[in-house]
Amino acid sequence: HMMQALHCLSPPGDPKLFVSLLLSLQPEENILEDGIESFFVEQDGAQILINMFQFTRPMETATNFLQMAPEEMLILLNDSNGPSVLNAFLSSKYIEQACKAGLVPALKLADALVVLSSTAEDGEIEVRISGYLATLACSQFGSTSLQFIWENGTLADCLAMVEELSLSEKILNRDECGSAISVNFGLFHYGRSVQEWRNWYKETHSPAFDIELY
Repeated sequence: HMMQALHCLSPPGDPKLFVSLLLSLQPEENILEDGIESFFVEQDGAQILINMFQFTRPMETATNFLQMAPEEMLILLNDSNGPSVLNAFLSSKYIEQACKAGLVPALKLADALVVLSSTAEDGEIEVRISGYLATLACSQFGSTSLQFIWENGTLADCLAMVEELSLSEKILNRDECGSAISVNFGLFHYGRSVQEWRNWYKETHSPAFDIELY
């Protein structure tokens, strides 16, 4: 049993840590002892998780995935294995839509805030407190992960992401990956008005994606 091998079988372990332990292929006591500093993504662990999402009964694993600590999710989605794991989660026909619908709220409400800075046109350092999604948008694999969510999300999901990303639009536009997300997510239109963004979304988004895919 994999939970037993990772020492998170309850009791005395914590089954909620299963996905985090699986991704890093280390026992529970390592994370409990060293905290977030001990978390990393092993390619073999990521591949096992991808395969588990394709099993006929992956709901417990999918729930554990959404229960990952915000800092761990950030590390995963910024990792080269992150987009593949996320794509497997979103595309699995065995994971219920209600569970997939929890992904955007989990990311949007994450409290893992960071400080992003850039140099303004007048040479002064411009600093903005930016959230989880903006951090992902400004990285190679994180932006790919956001694109997967965008392409599989509902209008409400996409609007929720745009609302947060718009707070850091200037920062995103000065970053190569961030500027691509800014364009792809229509932040310019959202900045003019929500209604203009909604019209742009309906004109550019595939009708298939307006169905409750997750």
